[in-house]
Amino acid sequence: MKQKNKLILPIIGSLFFVVTIIYIIYYVNIHNLWDVILNQEKLKLYLETTYGDKLYLSFIILQIVQVVIFFIPGEAVQISGGYIFGNYQGILVNFIGIFFGSLLVFLISRFFASPIILYFFSKEKVELFNDVIKSKKGNLIILILFLFPGFPKDSLCYLLGLSNINIFKYLLISNIGRIPAMIVTVFLGNYIAQKKWHIVIIISIITITIFIILFIFKKKSTKLKKLFKKINIS
Repeated sequence: MKQKNKLILPIIGSLFFVVTIIYIIYYVNIHNLWDVILNQEKLKLYLETTYGDKLYLSFIILQIVQVVIFFIPGEAVQISGGYIFGNYQGILVNFIGIFFGSLLVFLISRFFASPIILYFFSKEKVELFNDVIKSKKGNLIILILFLFPGFPKDSLCYLLGLSNINIFKYLLISNIGRIPAMIVTVFLGNYIAQKKWHIVIIISIITITIFIILFIFKKKSTKLKKLFKKINIS
């Protein structure tokens, strides 16, 4: 009886999660918001005309939705934050949205929709992350994964929700790990809005250079290469 009661909440949560995702995808398609998200000027106009004085709140909610629905390009939303709000306010609204989005993903994965999440991630991968977290360098490894450009961070949040990581440690590592890339994308969006193309080019060159260096480092590091191959959650 107790075992059945334990399954009720995850099952209900899983059904609610699936219905919510389907509704959001349907809503996005109906209102052509997918194209809007990928166009900073269209997104700015849409949020201003639709939500008016609730512009900041609407963007934060958009960022939370982006983290939960992980296939929405996060970089595009972050760039839009810089485009609409400028450097510092752009960083703030993006960070708030990502923080609460990461928290929501963790809670969904751990307490409400674990059967659905387990459909995407094998038990072997969950056990791998439990082993990584227990290891001496576990925190550093998780941080590197969040820092690494192009790594599917939102998917990683779902996977960590299934592991035995402490929620406070998770929030600290995941949000610190996202900050460098977020700052770069926000600055990029701000300078695109100002049409300072020389700065945009400089930021792009620096970003590409860092990505190449990290990619080479990953290729040369046997441990990282094995870890990325085992995880394979992209």
